[in-house]
Amino acid sequence: MATTEPKLSIETVCAITDLWRLLFERGQASDGAATLSLLSTRSANAASVFGNWIGHLRQHCEGDATFVNLINARSLLDLGLQIWDLRKRQSTDHELFNSHCLLPGSMLLRLLSVVVNDNSSSRKRKQGGVLSDPETSYVHALEACIARHTILPARATFSDRDQKKPQRSQKKGVAEEIVDLEDTLNAIGQALVRDSSANMIEVVPLLFDIALRAVPTPTPRHRIQERPWLEKVFSTLRTLLENIKESDRYRVIAEMVRRTRARGVSLPSKLVLQLANECLDMPSMEGSETDQSLAFDFLAELISLEPSAFANRVLAERVFSSVTSVNASRLIDFCKTRICLPVMRAFANTRDLNTFMELWYARLKHPDPWSLWAGLAPSFADVFGESRTADQILADIDRYSQGLSTTPLSGVGAYDELRADAIILDGILRGLQNDEVLDRAWQRIDVLLRKVFAMTDLQEDAGSSFYISLWQLLTSLYESWFPSMAQNTRSPANVAEVGSEILGSELFKLAVRQCKKLCDSTSSAQHLVACICARFARYREPDDLLKLCKKSAAALSKQPASCLSALVKYPDVLMLLDDESVVSVLDATSKTSGESMTLVPLLPPGSLGTFVDSKISSTSTMTEKKAKSKRTSNAASSSELKVLDLLSSLPLGTLTAKQRGSAIDALSNPPSEKSEHQRLETRFAAILALLQYPSEGSELLADPSVIWSLARCFGDSETAFWMSDHDKLIAFDAMSLLCKISGTIISLWLKSKAQNRDKLLKMSSLAKEGLMSCLEQVLEIPRNVNVLLAGSVIGTLETADNEFLQDFAHRDPKVTQMFSQMAQGKTAPDVGIFVLEALLRIPRSMLGDSSLNLSTVFMAEVSKKAFFSDPASFSTLQFACEARAAQLFCRYAEVDGIAMFQAIENALKRDLSGQDYYAVLKAFEARLQSESSSFGFSIIEECLKDGHLLSAQALELQRCTITALSNEDFESPHELASFEILHHVVRQGSSGKTTHERQFSLQTLRHILKDKPFMVNQFGVEETISTLHSKLIAETDAVSTIYLDICAIVGVLLTQSLGRLQGRYHLIVTLFQQLMTALFSSSTSASRHSSALSRLLQTFCNPPRIPRKRNANNLVDESRKAKAYAGQYVQYILHHYCSQILTNPPSDDTIREALIPGIWAVIEAIETNNFENGIKSLSAAMNNGERAVLRSVYEEWQRRGKWEGT
Repeated sequence: MATTEPKLSIETVCAITDLWRLLFERGQASDGAATLSLLSTRSANAASVFGNWIGHLRQHCEGDATFVNLINARSLLDLGLQIWDLRKRQSTDHELFNSHCLLPGSMLLRLLSVVVNDNSSSRKRKQGGVLSDPETSYVHALEACIARHTILPARATFSDRDQKKPQRSQKKGVAEEIVDLEDTLNAIGQALVRDSSANMIEVVPLLFDIALRAVPTPTPRHRIQERPWLEKVFSTLRTLLENIKESDRYRVIAEMVRRTRARGVSLPSKLVLQLANECLDMPSMEGSETDQSLAFDFLAELISLEPSAFANRVLAERVFSSVTSVNASRLIDFCKTRICLPVMRAFANTRDLNTFMELWYARLKHPDPWSLWAGLAPSFADVFGESRTADQILADIDRYSQGLSTTPLSGVGAYDELRADAIILDGILRGLQNDEVLDRAWQRIDVLLRKVFAMTDLQEDAGSSFYISLWQLLTSLYESWFPSMAQNTRSPANVAEVGSEILGSELFKLAVRQCKKLCDSTSSAQHLVACICARFARYREPDDLLKLCKKSAAALSKQPASCLSALVKYPDVLMLLDDESVVSVLDATSKTSGESMTLVPLLPPGSLGTFVDSKISSTSTMTEKKAKSKRTSNAASSSELKVLDLLSSLPLGTLTAKQRGSAIDALSNPPSEKSEHQRLETRFAAILALLQYPSEGSELLADPSVIWSLARCFGDSETAFWMSDHDKLIAFDAMSLLCKISGTIISLWLKSKAQNRDKLLKMSSLAKEGLMSCLEQVLEIPRNVNVLLAGSVIGTLETADNEFLQDFAHRDPKVTQMFSQMAQGKTAPDVGIFVLEALLRIPRSMLGDSSLNLSTVFMAEVSKKAFFSDPASFSTLQFACEARAAQLFCRYAEVDGIAMFQAIENALKRDLSGQDYYAVLKAFEARLQSESSSFGFSIIEECLKDGHLLSAQALELQRCTITALSNEDFESPHELASFEILHHVVRQGSSGKTTHERQFSLQTLRHILKDKPFMVNQFGVEETISTLHSKLIAETDAVSTIYLDICAIVGVLLTQSLGRLQGRYHLIVTLFQQLMTALFSSSTSASRHSSALSRLLQTFCNPPRIPRKRNANNLVDESRKAKAYAGQYVQYILHHYCSQILTNPPSDDTIREALIPGIWAVIEAIETNNFENGIKSLSAAMNNGERAVLRSVYEEWQRRGKWEGT
């Protein structure tokens, strides 16, 4: 055959595949038995063809990586798989497969797995499903073949030798074949000897991964049973790697260990210890950074797999010694996170933290790499309190504090020992979270604190690492010591005396001196000084202590770059600094980073005011200088940005009214040249935010002309023009904010319109002048800006009463005529977004008879372009124009309901922004409210006529129309009955072509059920349940997209139509089962979907409170009766849940956790219905696996969920 050729070309491979596919398809026909018989051959021939075919595909994949895509596209692997599947079975099938197909199949599997990233290993199992992804299906098929013929037979032989009963099935008439694992993998071993390249080596972890997944291990018991077999596979594969290079060998073993951990399986501790010792004996531990990285990665994987095996003094000491040889900063962080911290937690879990502290102390005494070992202190504090008893903690404090008072500081290594004691004590003190233990340890802490502060023989040049540890220890000591000391000391004078003693000590003075210097220990010294000064500053008598605190705190400002974090942590220190010092610190830090703004909300009022005033004054000064100078300077822009950052970092309510007014004026002063529109948008947004609070002395609130001067920020020179549509959109966004500013100011003036009449009259005159200037203006930017600002101003002024506005300038007929000319396109060559927005902002009364022109001339031109042009060539700006044209169409067009519906549907189909899309919908709803009921009925009838052909946009407009209908609209005789609308929407939900369309229909359905009860009858409720069950869940692929909408509908039915569901609970139960299946099966399910289902179960099992009947002759609560009635049915839901947990478990644990409250409600309902035998009867109907799940859930409910009250 052609497959025996040494190499086949790609064209030949494709031709052979096509020929085989033709024969195989004929064999699948009803009369193809003879063809299939011809294609079936002996196992030896099938194995040879299968192996050779895989070999040809592998050769091409190794030569060209893109050939894998061709394998998937042309289904080239089907030939080998189908030939092997059609073989005549015999007892030597396993041996034939392993001798001919195992090696080439494993290598091809590796190449395919690289392309699909081994997605098949994590893909959820579908009930009776077939993997539709061709890449994943081929990976799955090859893995299944290897597992069936290599892994499982060898496992069966291994189980028989260990006298265990293998759980396997034998086909009738086929003798069982004994397969030895070593003999089976012999071909792999020989190939590794011949070729130890990376491509070949990577086959080994792939085979081990198949072995891990060949037999399911859902419970710890199964995993324990499989451990000897997996150890055998691991050891056998490890033996195959003996003759390859050491670095490659341990890289592959590390990958095998990683896959073991990923599958939730463990290896025996003895084997882990053996591998760890081999790793620590590797020469690469002392080699280059690359070699060390490989070795430590292997060691980290072993620790992650079995951390408890490293809770051993001898082994942990070897691990820590090897870590000490690390020099690269990247490896130091890796060793700390992946090696040292897990070992520490392992010692904590085994309650042997004392051994770890001894090993840690020994490492801390060595100066390098001290940062690694010192960095363990925060994590050590997290586990310390939970792992040690109170007596052990007190003993630890005594042990490690002894060295701080007895160590002679003149000997060699004395500072290293002192530093080690300080780091461990710091970790111990941080871990003291129990108040009782802290009270017992306070006496020791007090003695230790006084001894440390009494130290006088420390050398100032002892080293930064020593002082960092010492200052951190003193900070922890002080924070643990001060609260109890202050509480137990009767007199504040005594507390002040203690403070004077500490602040006057030589050690504290040394810390203050280090605060002023720039060195590694400066930050930790600043934290210590800030901590002490912040506490003692509360005691303002005697004055000497307060002066000493202020003097010490002033040292923090000498190095502002590093003191910021200390000031944020201890904001009371800010009260000790004068305003100039605070401002200087913030100024200095703002030049290097923006973190200084985090301190602004913490500033005392005086410092905050000084800082804000300095920034505002700086901005105003820079702007004035820039206006006088002809050159462009970046200083004003930088100052403006600092003010904007400042305003965004603190609550504007903390500023005084005068400061807000100054800030508004500083930002309202226009620059001398055209600003960038994005910066203008930020500036206007800040002004608008400031206007939400009372302001004092602002020129913007006193002079209407300032608003129009802001409009000149967009540029009014002869060269002012927009380079692109994008620039125009940015300018429009900025201009929209300016319109909001004008609207806010005019609204403020209208609240006291009598006093502000002159301002309002001037604003009206300026609006008229700006609008009239458009007739003479030929430049694009000023014309459009003036039109929009004038329209906004006039629209806001028109909110006042008509009598007040009689003599206002904008009421001039020329203004109305001007707007009419705009509507007809006479003032500009093209009607742009600025004109459209201006027409939207003015009321209809300002247009007079020009609204008729809007419907005839203007809308005929603009709407034609907006609704019927080819959108492929449109820009974002044009879509924005269409949205505004559509809003004007809704407001003014004199058309019937069907024409309006069709026009707005076409507009919504364009790529509108979310804001524009919503605005068009609101305009359509406003038109519906202003029209008679016949307008809406015509739209509904048109929707009924089109049926399932409606688009998603039409469905949303249909929802708006249904919302506008009321019960009174159906009182007059009409062909359309109210119930027909519900039935129509239900059918739309089941027949929608896309998920988006079904989602809109479901939302409309929910709205009808909740807010339109006159449209709901018994048949509609039952039809809704049937549709949700049969169509939207059973036949929809993307269930998770509409899952929440389905849950919302069911929730409405349970709360508002519960009476109509009586006698239909079996339908509700089936619906709940389908919802649970969809939740567990969908790979895109999340906890929010599970929470929605949980709430539904709780609502179903705990019905809303039912009022007691007047003629009731018993004392049983009606709600309890309803709960017991539901308990008759929900047992089937609980049974289905237990079944799903076994057969189709959720991919994320949060899904199951979020569903727990609903499952507990189900159990309570079952207990309410039948307290003694409800759960027992359900358990009797289950199999062993389901019963185990039920027992676990029931016991958890009894421990945590069962109500124990009366």
